Amino acid sequence: MKHIENTTVPTADKIRYLSASLLLVASLVAYYILVDLPLAVRVLMILVGSGAALGVVWSTRFGQSSRKHLQDTQREVRQVVWPSREQAVRMTLIVFAAIAFVGVFLWLVDMFFLWGVQALTGRGE
Repeated sequence: MKHIENTTVPTADKIRYLSASLLLVASLVAYYILVDLPLAVRVLMILVGSGAALGVVWSTRFGQSSRKHLQDTQREVRQVVWPSREQAVRMTLIVFAAIAFVGVFLWLVDMFFLWGVQALTGRGE
C-alpha cells in the first residue's frame, strides 16, 4: 500500500506565507517610494525585508523540512571521501587532455566536411 502524505497547508502557515509576501512587497514599495533616502539605506531596507520574510517562511512546515534536509545534506557531505590534491590535479589534467583531443578531432571532422562540400559544389577551386 502506498503512503500518501498530508499535503494540506495549515492555516498558520498560510498566514505566515502571506506575512512573508507582504514583507517583501512592503520593502520593495518602500524602496521605490522613499527615493529621497540614500541608495544604501534603500537597499538595506530590501535586504532587511527579505531577511525578515525568509525568517517567517523558515518557521513554517516547509521551513522545518528544509532545515532537516540541509542538516541531512551536511551529514552526507561530511561522509564523502574527498580526493587528495594530487588526485584532483591528475583528474583535471586528464579532463583538459580529453577536451583538447575531442576539440582537435571535431576540428578535423569539420575540415573533412568542408573539403567534401567544397569538392561537391566546386567552390574550393
